[in-house]
Amino acid sequence: MPRTKQSLSAVDTAWLRMERPTNLMMITGVLTFDERVDFAALRATLSERLAGKHPRFRQRVIRKGVGPPAWRDVSDFNIDDHVRFEPEVLDRAGLEAFVSRRMSASLRFDRPLWDTDIVYLKNGGTALIVRVHHSVGDGIALIRVLISLTDDSANPNARPAETAPAKRRLKKDWAAKVRQGARSVAYVARRPRLWRKGIRTGAQLTSEAVGLLTMDPDTPTPMKGPLDVQKVAAWTDRLSLDAIKRIGRAHDATVNDVLMAVAAGALRRHFIDSGVPLAENAEFRVAIPVNLRPLDEALKMGNRFGLAFLALPIGIADPAARLAETRQRMNAVKASTEPVVAFGILNLIGVLPLWGQEVIVGLVARNTSGVLTNVPGPRQSIYLAGKRVHDIMFWVPQTGRVGLGISILSYDGNVLVGVTSDKGLMPNPSALVSRFEEEVRRLDA
Repeated sequence: MPRTKQSLSAVDTAWLRMERPTNLMMITGVLTFDERVDFAALRATLSERLAGKHPRFRQRVIRKGVGPPAWRDVSDFNIDDHVRFEPEVLDRAGLEAFVSRRMSASLRFDRPLWDTDIVYLKNGGTALIVRVHHSVGDGIALIRVLISLTDDSANPNARPAETAPAKRRLKKDWAAKVRQGARSVAYVARRPRLWRKGIRTGAQLTSEAVGLLTMDPDTPTPMKGPLDVQKVAAWTDRLSLDAIKRIGRAHDATVNDVLMAVAAGALRRHFIDSGVPLAENAEFRVAIPVNLRPLDEALKMGNRFGLAFLALPIGIADPAARLAETRQRMNAVKASTEPVVAFGILNLIGVLPLWGQEVIVGLVARNTSGVLTNVPGPRQSIYLAGKRVHDIMFWVPQTGRVGLGISILSYDGNVLVGVTSDKGLMPNPSALVSRFEEEVRRLDA
């Protein structure tokens, strides 16, 4: 039987081609458990529900000739090439160091572009570290994959993976994300009313594309500079989603507005404590991935998101005023067509010669200081290999010369923030992480 071969989309090709030693295009996730998870049971679950049910996780990328790269089935696929057990028992600091090492090491391109590490923790728990190349899928697609591995209870036979309730929960969260951003180019194009509303003329589209590529620089901070190969990871303790909602109600803001303002406040306090002077108009520009999938494509793999660019008002000292300004800027982002334009630029990157790709990536990255993403996770507890998942966190890759990534994920009534930084620019992201917790307390006072 011939092996399946499928060309990568232009956007997936773009993420593949943006791989650099100083910025690996890899999404890293960590699931923690309060208990020991049996290695054999976890290996069997990954074999059956991940590799067994999602063909992309049994395929590697082949690049031959002048055509686009393609996914090709691996005839000798071996789950043991992708599931490893780490013999050392780690504490929190050891786990952070282990995750940092893994996100600094490239995946093997002669195999399917993912792997996992299973680590036992000194507190009696377990951590599952998952690495997936961005060309496989975006955060929303990979959350869908995560859901498919899990159960609603500790009994793995209580239901098959991805029952209708799980799909409905994911789709509801998905719909909320879509309403917050623009639609995809194809989705808008199929709906003339949205096309006329979102993009009036080809001149407007061209103007916004030029605007994205020629943005004014944001405020100079220590996050501007040459990158190291080594990345460093850290994450918060749980932040109460109820507290964040309470803050939003008090300030007539959405949960996303509050989280963006918390990020602005955390960065402000971190820079000031590091001796960086900030004027009142200081800004820290971040690229925000915006979901662009039509609802009928919510469960497909690949990348379907654009980018919006938000200037976080880190110069504003008062937390309430900073939240009000962040909310106003977020509303402007939601009303713009930036994500659609950025999605078109990503498509262009995937088909340009490499020199053209470098020019465009450089133009965007030079005036962007970080990536900030917020992904909705499962609303209720999930179980993997018979054990309850305690926490979920993840880190997104950065592109070009961007050296900071902030990833926010909600799960089971809580929010966790993961920070990854270039070691040469921010050697201790734990200092920034602690500021997130402080900012929530300040706004909730």
